[in-house]
Amino acid sequence: MRYFVIFAVLLTAILGCESGSYPEVQNQLQAGEPSESEMKTEGVVTVCIWDRGVLRTKPSLEHGKWISSMALGEKVTWLNESYVDSTDNNREFLKIRLSDGKEGWTVAYVLVRDAKPAAITQKTFLHRRPDILTITEKYFDPMELLAITKTDGDWLEVVGNQRKKTGWIKNEGITLKDADVAVANMVWKAFSTEDPEKRRAILEAIIENPDLANSVFLNPIRHMLSPNPSAEETLEGTRAPIEPAPNTANNQP
Repeated sequence: MRYFVIFAVLLTAILGCESGSYPEVQNQLQAGEPSESEMKTEGVVTVCIWDRGVLRTKPSLEHGKWISSMALGEKVTWLNESYVDSTDNNREFLKIRLSDGKEGWTVAYVLVRDAKPAAITQKTFLHRRPDILTITEKYFDPMELLAITKTDGDWLEVVGNQRKKTGWIKNEGITLKDADVAVANMVWKAFSTEDPEKRRAILEAIIENPDLANSVFLNPIRHMLSPNPSAEETLEGTRAPIEPAPNTANNQP
């Protein structure tokens, strides 16, 4: 099994001074929030928390044909329509619109409504409630993706990848910038493959993409790609923070 070198070693050291501060993140969360009337007419910003979530023609796993797939951390628009399939264990579906205008239905479980995508920049412990005394043993590692659903002072209510981690975190060591979320997604995919050549190709593509030039994650990625130390040497002894998501293109939960 391959491990994320930048998680436990590089990101904590390199990003220590670059993590989003509380005022900065708070401003990002408040910026551009739609009014109640706009939400009713335009829809609700929603985050996909399941890689390769499927958009279908109908609210049914059996009868809905594939239209497109969604990426982990992708923003979509919920069109305020839902449907419960009583023939399939009361599975709930939501009607959504993708950024390219495609509309269809997807399983509600893979989405978090009225949320914003974010990426972690430093090890962050999960709490059961917005109270320091409710800390748990679970935590997010750098570059893990999540959806922010609520704020309470300097606390954020979050939902992680595949809903495996849900709860509250402190409003620090987190970034909402689109470039950072995109890089985190690509790195997650890079380390989901066992092929070192494919992994390196994905990381090099990140570095070469001008749209990602302002991401706070680029320096540790460059460090990984440098010959000294080698990625294999640095990987030794680190832990695996994210389990690869199963291929859900044809069979979502």
